[in-house]
This record gives sequence, C-alpha cells and structure tokens, in this order.
Amino acid sequence: MRIFYDTEAFRWSKYSGIPRYFSELICEFQTDSNIKIVLPQVYCRNADYQRLMEPLSTRFSWKLRNKIIDTSQSVFGVNPARILSQSEKQNLSYLINDDKYDIFHPTHFSSYYSGKLDRLHKPVVVTAYDLTREKYPEYFSLSINICNDTKYFFQNADRIICISEYTKHDVLS
Repeated sequence: MRIFYDTEAFRWSKYSGIPRYFSELICEFQTDSNIKIVLPQVYCRNADYQRLMEPLSTRFSWKLRNKIIDTSQSVFGVNPARILSQSEKQNLSYLINDDKYDIFHPTHFSSYYSGKLDRLHKPVVVTAYDLTREKYPEYFSLSINICNDTKYFFQNADRIICISEYTKHDVLS
C-alpha cells in the first residue's frame, strides 16, 4: 500500500505540532514493509520534514539550502521559497492526479484542494485536530473560508482520524 502525503503542514514553521504528528506517523509507517510513503521533495525549513527527507537529500545539505535561500533573499529582496512554492504546487497537482499511490492523506485542510478531492478516485483520509475555529468563528479572522474548507474535507473523506474523543464528538455533531 502506498500512502501519499502532501507537504502543506510542513510549510508553516520550523517547529510545530501538526507536522510533528505527521512526521511520527510517517516514521512509524516506514517500519512496515507493506507500506510505502509518497512524500514530495520540496524546500521548507520545517525540522521534522528535513529529518524525514534526509536520506533522500544527498546532493545538498539542508544547512546549505537554508544558506542559499537566506543569501538570495538578502541580495534580491525576494524570498525564493515563495517562488519555489508555486512550482511545487504545480508538481503537487501533477502528483495528486498521478496513479502511483493508493491512499491520499492531506496534511492540511487547504483551499487548494477544493473541487479536487471528489475527482481523485482514491481513498482520502483526513486528520481532525480540533474544531475550535469552526465552533467559534467570531473569534478568528477568515473563519468562513476555514469552515468551508473543513466541511469540504469532511464531506469528501473516506475516513476521518480524530485525535481525541472530544474532537470526534465535534466532528459527529
């Protein structure tokens, strides 16, 4: 079985809980010879992602990559990671429509996937962490878009993993 993970959650910050969750999940799956992980190789500063990709990164070290990005940003005034992000999104779109995986497990409820999940013809598994933004949208900016994205993911998921009984209760209600 081949499980495809996107890299959206890994782009947020160098250290964060959700990327850590996926990193641990992927590391555990890698110990099972029946499971193959499909994870695109992209540029990001997240420590967990860099740890996952270390065996594949033989040409350049992450320290060198980070130095090149920092230098380019100071010289040209543009963050090359943002430019890379656009081409990586195109590559992600290609990979999602590719037939080289059996299950898609997105790492983030991104609006990028709106209208795409229902056309995949592959099982989709999503992880629900909490629904605070959906329950209390008045306390968060842009909550309408987030609520729509979350609803779309839940409606198009074949399976939903809830990290707690409380989250499970929120998802079911």
